[in-house]
Amino acid sequence: MSGCHSSLESFSHSLLYKWRWQFLNSPNLLWVDLIKSCSESDGGFCMALRSNSKKGVWMGIVNTLGNGHSIRLWNDVWCGDIMLRARFSRLYVVASDVDALVSDYWDGQDWRFQWVRNFDGGVLVDQALQLRNLLQSVHLSARRDSWLWSFGYEDTFLVKETRLQLDRAILPSGGLATRWNRVVLIRIPTRDNLDRRGLDIDSVLCLVCQQAREDINHLFFTCSVALQIWFKVAKWVELHIHSFFSVEEQLQWVDGLTTVRSKRSILDSVCSTLLWVLWTFRNDIVFGNKKMKKEILFDSVVSFSFNWYRARNCKASISWTEWLKNPVIN
Repeated sequence: MSGCHSSLESFSHSLLYKWRWQFLNSPNLLWVDLIKSCSESDGGFCMALRSNSKKGVWMGIVNTLGNGHSIRLWNDVWCGDIMLRARFSRLYVVASDVDALVSDYWDGQDWRFQWVRNFDGGVLVDQALQLRNLLQSVHLSARRDSWLWSFGYEDTFLVKETRLQLDRAILPSGGLATRWNRVVLIRIPTRDNLDRRGLDIDSVLCLVCQQAREDINHLFFTCSVALQIWFKVAKWVELHIHSFFSVEEQLQWVDGLTTVRSKRSILDSVCSTLLWVLWTFRNDIVFGNKKMKKEILFDSVVSFSFNWYRARNCKASISWTEWLKNPVIN
């Protein structure tokens, strides 16, 4: 998928994770104290971080050891990617205090573990040696424990980076970008789609040219009217636009252009507007509305795409005059 696009679902979850991040890193805030007093010690915010292993976006939140005063030795994920109680399950059973903090086992120089009974050999001894080897290079410091964000380029939580991680996990993969989802394409009520669903229609021919079966690819790319508009757009932006046979090809062409991101965004707006204008023109014919004349379809693409681009990019500095000349080279 294109990096500049994101699903609404991932954006909503990212905002929720931001609250969880603040809960972890700002323990002295009034609303954090309120949640802790009304609910569990962590307010239920950190259940994913307290699990035996972290998955998805939680893999990016790393518990960084400081003085060990807020991290539970056995029941938090702080050394490696799973809890110590899961990695050393036999030792956990004989630990003197399973809820002890990391600092409880550190004497300032070395690790001091306490067990409910002695053990001379077997699995317990092996796990005890493995635990010591694991913690051999781990030392406590004077600073407090903290949480770091390992996704992206900064240590702090970023909604943008979280959205990207979630999108990679939940959105469809492949060449078709989320700005024109495959499901939407299937559901657009062209005559071909209606016929495939078993609806009784008088004809499956294109309503615009009456020359071929009206499916998505014909209507937007190979219909004689569509071809004329694509030719005019290519001349306007002074780019060679080869013949497309699907929305996927058109989107891949935009994403594959070797130009700056802002120019690709402009072309994306222009191409998307072109598809919308063609669909609106077709619907005017179907429903007998006051039709957009063929002669002004290209002009509609130019004006509507300018308004669309400016609405989505408030900081864009391109003027209407520059847009009319060529939005790509200005």
